Amino acid sequence: NLYGFSGGQWVGERSAPAGRCPLADRCWFFVCYVDDLRNEQLVSRTFMGIEVVAFRDERGRAAVLDATCPHLGAHMGRGGCVKNGSVECPFHRFRFGIDGKCNHVPGAEPPRHARTRSWPVHEAEGLVMAYHAVNNPEPTWKIPEFGIEGWSQLAHHHFRIKGHPQETTENCVDSAHLITIHGYEDVEQVTAPAIEGAHLSGAYRMQRDSRFGPLGALGIKFEVDFQVDVWGLGHSTVQIRIPRLGLHIRLLTLSTPSDGEHIDLHVALRVKPLQKPGKLLPGLQLVPERWLTKLVLEFAKAAYCHDIRQDFFIWENKQVLTRPNLARNDGPVMQYRRYCQQFYPSSDRSGLAAE
Repeated sequence: NLYGFSGGQWVGERSAPAGRCPLADRCWFFVCYVDDLRNEQLVSRTFMGIEVVAFRDERGRAAVLDATCPHLGAHMGRGGCVKNGSVECPFHRFRFGIDGKCNHVPGAEPPRHARTRSWPVHEAEGLVMAYHAVNNPEPTWKIPEFGIEGWSQLAHHHFRIKGHPQETTENCVDSAHLITIHGYEDVEQVTAPAIEGAHLSGAYRMQRDSRFGPLGALGIKFEVDFQVDVWGLGHSTVQIRIPRLGLHIRLLTLSTPSDGEHIDLHVALRVKPLQKPGKLLPGLQLVPERWLTKLVLEFAKAAYCHDIRQDFFIWENKQVLTRPNLARNDGPVMQYRRYCQQFYPSSDRSGLAAE
């Protein structure tokens, strides 16, 4: 068990054994996409070891509630539906609004104390995020929106793997693995990591070896600029620019703990219209921009999924080392881990958080 999850409760340990990590705290985690909640759709998810449902009320406000009906324990995401902007339990048709309070019971007044937990929700970049905190305080920060004007629609893919959210985001600062796992060359730190509250940012430049990945068939080598923005343990954005191709990509990596052993890893991306299509393949400049953007989006998604799959075997089989023996070219791994300490309960900063 990677997170100290036992009997439906998250358990923190001061001295975590190898392979075991504490629960992330005071973070926003992905639940579903904005498009999933159209037309009174009810979405069922496992979030931080808890079954939840997501929906919209009549005013279009998104909500995430615990899925267990407080009446007699039915799962509202299994056979339930959205009625008049509330989620309706399939058992006795109790309804619950976005605040989690029961607002309708067939033939009776709603019980005064009948309510289920309502999680703080924030929508950004086409995502519905929910805030998790062990002691349930109100959120003190939010993930900003970079804006979608001039960008393509959102393309995305879902993986379920063994792991911890901190591991997936640590890749953003582990510059050495970009060479050994992903085949980049001449990795250079352009901007040192900067930390401001829940936000960590940095920038890199490197050369992509054309022998690796879906781009290998093109037989080209190019310079790639990475701007990294990390927001807690569940959300990171990487802006990628390839000047030679006039290509600009926005990548989102979204890690949500599910059952205490696995994470639901959602990767999502947008692209801007290609500025130099002829540099990618001769004749592409003749393709209508709308079609070309869709083609580039699918191409970028395939490349992104290819690269992130290369990490899975490592993530699923590595152990947690609180005091790793780092080399000079490993990047600011320990700075990142100190940043992560704020996202664990103060009584449990073992595991992946550096002491």
